[in-house]
Amino acid sequence: MNIYDFDKTIYDGDCSVGFYWYSYQRKPLKMVGYFFKTLGWGILYLFKIITHQEIKQRMFSYVCTLDTLDKILNDFWDKNEHKIKKFYLDNQKDNDVIISASFDFILKPICQRLGVKHLISTKYDLKTGKIIGHNCHDFEKVKRFREYFKDVKVNEAYSDSISDVPMLDLAKKAYVVRGNEIIPLEDYKFNLKKLNR
Repeated sequence: MNIYDFDKTIYDGDCSVGFYWYSYQRKPLKMVGYFFKTLGWGILYLFKIITHQEIKQRMFSYVCTLDTLDKILNDFWDKNEHKIKKFYLDNQKDNDVIISASFDFILKPICQRLGVKHLISTKYDLKTGKIIGHNCHDFEKVKRFREYFKDVKVNEAYSDSISDVPMLDLAKKAYVVRGNEIIPLEDYKFNLKKLNR
């Protein structure tokens, strides 16, 4: 079994940010109010009055008001599916697991298109506009993986972010993805140490 982060790892970009701005293009009148709210929430987050999870939840509360969400998601992925990186398409296996902090409702359509059966991501209730549980990030990725797969052995793990080291440590072989470059985790850590001397 191989595990992958999604954004900037097998996808060239951040699908949550991309979908957020795509929603503005599709529903500008509905979204303009959220733009100013987002600025206010950003200030609250900057001064640590609200948490990362809280700002993320608030920023995407608009999706609960979209009566054409499925259509917008489908169109978004029609436009952006080509950003799935070639290295993943060339190495994809039937039992791959994608583990991402992005919302499940954004990722499910592209996982279906790719034939990815196992998705672990931040759960979002489209009726209440609330995150269910915790943001799927850092050690939460490991916790959620073990809830689903217990003691399954992981062959390879890939992520663009060093914050995913807990997830990468699950695997026999771990890799950091920088653009289209795949770097063994140990080499990446070694180079970081050299830079910090």
